[in-house]
Amino acid sequence: MRIVPRTALDRLSLDPAAIAQVPESVARDAAVLPVRLDGNGLYIIVPSDVGLGGDTTIERLNYALKTPFNYDYADRSDLNSVVALFYTAVYAEIDNCDERFQFRCPKRFAALTATNDPAVRFCATCQRSVYFCWSEAELETRAKRGDCAAIMHIDEPQGFLGMPM
Repeated sequence: MRIVPRTALDRLSLDPAAIAQVPESVARDAAVLPVRLDGNGLYIIVPSDVGLGGDTTIERLNYALKTPFNYDYADRSDLNSVVALFYTAVYAEIDNCDERFQFRCPKRFAALTATNDPAVRFCATCQRSVYFCWSEAELETRAKRGDCAAIMHIDEPQGFLGMPM
């Protein structure tokens, strides 16, 4: 097992099939980041404090996941922020944009190329950075700059990606 640095976490391209193997409630509660699903099973990253002081996270994951997994470690606070971003982004439907966007992109934020910043992805089709916005105010700022942006709200069933107006 190895420690995965924050810089490596920020550059991960996550596999939606791997994310589908770990319920969001389990991922957020245990700060577990599912990375990929392959012939060796599920590869996840768990907090570096797992197993200390009688912690039973690995045993709980064995029960909850019901699939073989391998894991490495990372700092818990780094994992919390990356887990929050990717569970939000991967499930965001980014088609059928609304009137906030002058250009509507059919891509999903999580499917774009990872950059050094987990809230910024690169679109190889239009050769532009796409910024994940957590609020309408942030979306408005990106629009004023002429940036491409993605946004999703918990109270909206879909997310949106494109160039905001």
